[in-house]
Amino acid sequence: MDDPLKVKLLEFCDPGELVSIDGRWAILAHGPEGKCLVFLSGDGAPQRINVKDVPTPCLSFGKAFRLLPDFSSDCDMVTPFARGALYYASRDGKGSSVSRHLAVIAQESGIRMFLRLDDWVYASDVGVPQGAHFASFQRWRLWMDLPPQRDATLLHAHGE
Repeated sequence: MDDPLKVKLLEFCDPGELVSIDGRWAILAHGPEGKCLVFLSGDGAPQRINVKDVPTPCLSFGKAFRLLPDFSSDCDMVTPFARGALYYASRDGKGSSVSRHLAVIAQESGIRMFLRLDDWVYASDVGVPQGAHFASFQRWRLWMDLPPQRDATLLHAHGE
């Protein structure tokens, strides 16, 4: 198995990669104007910033990570947007097709948007679909599978 840790310039990272920049965890995503970072930790997190064309060194941990709700925390099935909440949504209510979203505020504009965790798209139209059935969790955790361990390692806890 490859070593999950790589020292890279941000411009060479792909959407869906978990990176650490200045001690803050972030996910690289497809944004409205190109690549963007969704910071999961640090001041104001979660928040999105555009990736500039400036060589920015980072530590890349690849794509072997998961954002999972803290199942012992409260579950909200009413509020369609709560900043920082991890959403699970089902269009038909049958649970056959469930999408996962993270509610984020754009740092530059303050606009409410979602990061869709299935394909790493960050936009206003990828959130919880109108009329969908959903559950959201304000408390969630970032987990990563690190070799040679079989169990996941906790990297960050949000909302605690």
